[in-house]
This record gives sequence, structure tokens and C-alpha cells, in this order.
Amino acid sequence: MANVLRRAFSTPLGGMIRYEVLLHWRQRGLLVVLFTMILLGVLTVSSLSNSGLIQRIIDQLSMDVVSRSQTVIADGQTTIQTITQTPDTPKNPAYISTQAFSVTAWPIAYIMLLILVPMVAADAIARDRKYRVTDLLDSTPLSSALYLFGKILGLFAAEVGLLLVVMILYGGLWRVAVGAFDIPSYIALWSVSTLPMLFINPSLIVLLASGQNGRRSALLIGFAACFAMFFFLGIGLSHMRTVGTPALWDYVNPVHPLVFEYFGYAPVNVSLQSITIGDAWL
Repeated sequence: MANVLRRAFSTPLGGMIRYEVLLHWRQRGLLVVLFTMILLGVLTVSSLSNSGLIQRIIDQLSMDVVSRSQTVIADGQTTIQTITQTPDTPKNPAYISTQAFSVTAWPIAYIMLLILVPMVAADAIARDRKYRVTDLLDSTPLSSALYLFGKILGLFAAEVGLLLVVMILYGGLWRVAVGAFDIPSYIALWSVSTLPMLFINPSLIVLLASGQNGRRSALLIGFAACFAMFFFLGIGLSHMRTVGTPALWDYVNPVHPLVFEYFGYAPVNVSLQSITIGDAWL
């Protein structure tokens, strides 16, 4: 195995990936994101646990029938109807605990990763220009396409390491504050929801900022993307909460509101349980 890795990293693409992973972890960006996630995890899990909200959600998910009320206006009269649905999920306490995590602590982590990580990725190419790394690479047979592909894969590899640390820390916090959870479904939650986002969004930011010569202008693109995420998040969530059915914009929205709703809100809301994982990552 060691020989395979050594041969892989000795290739131009492997060298680019190794260089990017080491560079990102030596910079302050990912470390700032990591410590922010740790602080948010402690505050979120402890506050929600102390308030009793997590236990109330667990009790709701443990019920045989999930119900909600909706207002119906017909023939000029307003009536309130109660919709009930029997959930298909097994009544396993550990599985229910994982579902409670997905609607309480996970949305905070998802939003922060969605916003902070692209800011770290924005100056990936401009930083090479500043330190004249590109001048050195121009003297090698490394093509521009392979260079850009290596930057994106190296960034993603560094983000995977960040995600693993966040998963372990949040899982430990949840185990201490709430109790046992289902490890396979917990891993699937992060892998299916957050991992694709960590590849798609930062890669887009790298491509958008690739033409900038200075780090300042590249970072401005990262900050602009950060504020745009808040805007797109508001549009996506407000549409889904109001209409309840996906539209074309929901599929191309860079915030991926269908992913957010599928994992972070649908388990406790009957009106959104028609959303499938295929809708989330179509």
C-alpha cells in the first residue's frame, strides 16, 4: 500500500494533490474553519440539549404517527386540517437519534461549511502567482488543464480531511450530550449531503477566481460568494417552505436547498417528505 501511494504521489497529478493538501493545512484558512466548527458544535449541541429541544424532536420522531396542521381556504371559509402520516423509518432509538442530529446540529454545520470553505478556496491559484509557483510549473511538462485539475482535487482532499475531523468531533459531542446514535446512517448523512457540496462549490469558486492575478481580488470573489450564499439560501428555503415542491431553480441553486430540506427538515415535516435523495442531488 505504501508503495502504491508513493508511486501515485510521484506522478505530476499526485504531486499537485499532495502539494495542495499540505499547503491548505499549513495556511490558516482550514484551521480557522475547523476551530469555528468546533465552537459552533459545542454551543449548538449543548444549548439544544439543555433546552430540551433535542429530546422533544426525538419524542416526535419516535411516534408511530407524525402529524401537522395546515390552513385550508375553500368557498370563502378557513378551516384547519390535520395531516397524518406513518413514517417508514424503523423505530430504532439509535437511528432516531441520528435523525434528530440531522434536523438540529447538522444544518448549522452544513451552512457554515457552505459559507466558509469557498472563502478558503478563492485564492488557491492567485497564491501560486504571488509566490511565483506558476513560473516554476511553466518550466515543467505539466499542462494547464492538469494543473487546474490537481488544484481542485488537492483542495477537495484537504476538505475531506476537514470533514472527517468535524464528523468525529460532532459525533463525540452528540454521544456525550444526547446518547448513542446509528453510526452507518451518521456517516451516510455527511457523505451524501456534505461531501458532494464540498467538491462542487469550492471548485466553482476556484474556477471563478482563476483569472485573478492578485490574492486580494481573488479573496473579494470569495467574500462575494459568501454573501451570495446567504441570498441563495434564503430564496431556496423560502420557496420550499412556501410551495413545498421543487422548481427548476431549486436544482441549480448553489446552496442546494433540496439537500438541506431533505436531511435537515423533511424528517419532521410531512409536507416535505415527498422529496427524494434523487431530487436532492439530481
